[in-house]
Amino acid sequence: MKKKYLPWLAAAAVIAVLLCTWAYLHVDGREIRCMDAVSEAYTAAVTKYNRLTNQETELTLSGDQVLKLKALIQESSFTRRVFTNKPYTGADAACHYTIVLELYDPQGHQLDFIHLDCIGGQGMILSAPYSGTSLNLNIRNPHWREALDAILTES
Repeated sequence: MKKKYLPWLAAAAVIAVLLCTWAYLHVDGREIRCMDAVSEAYTAAVTKYNRLTNQETELTLSGDQVLKLKALIQESSFTRRVFTNKPYTGADAACHYTIVLELYDPQGHQLDFIHLDCIGGQGMILSAPYSGTSLNLNIRNPHWREALDAILTES
């Protein structure tokens, strides 16, 4: 009688492991908790570097643009990057964005900051030391770079 349930238990264990692995690797933008606190009070300094033309552009985002950036991140889907030594390739990887979101109190003391490194529309490294968040992600939104460029052209 016990051998009759053994294949079912093994199948259930395999399914549970696969579900846990998928839940760990898949990251929805709304799950990035440090982005919940971002508001118009944050300032954003953006450096866009194109390796093909060797051109660097520095921009500052206003409150509305910061909210659009927050919405872009929260509405996107990501996967954790397991093999971090694999380089990003293609023309899309030639554009590198460095985005620093900062929050200051009225006296000028830094309260919070979030650092984003985006490699085209392919990958992103997000770190927020105050909230303890550090993620190395692959971007699954096919229109990420176009949406990010649209936000940046408004400045």
